Amino acid sequence: MARGHTPLCYRIKNGRAEICESEVQQIKEIYSGYLSGLGYVESARRVGLDMNHGCVKRLMRNRHYLGDDSYPAIIDRELFDAAEQERQRRSKALGRDHKIKLLSDQVDIPVRFMLKPAKRKILEPFEQAEYIYSLIEREV
Repeated sequence: MARGHTPLCYRIKNGRAEICESEVQQIKEIYSGYLSGLGYVESARRVGLDMNHGCVKRLMRNRHYLGDDSYPAIIDRELFDAAEQERQRRSKALGRDHKIKLLSDQVDIPVRFMLKPAKRKILEPFEQAEYIYSLIEREV
């Protein structure tokens, strides 16, 4: 069955999200497995779901499972927060807790240049870009 944007464990019935009780235990066991030390993929496999790392991570970080205006709650805040804290702990332990810095924060990137006149136009975009780049005489 195609899910579209409806999270696992919910079905849309008469325009409202309803809990699919047969899948609730799967969601809870994914969180439980992860908190017991399993990885994302292994946590999903243990409950019979074939999902990749990114899918399980998105599932576990999906705030709809806490309940909101559109979706009834499936898990409590304590379980959700514990999984997020564990994710952050593992990330830090693996050296992946750094903040992504924009390149422009690290170095000054020139944005204005003096160019030689272009004498030809190349249809292939990458070759055209390379040609234009070769015309740069200096930064302004």
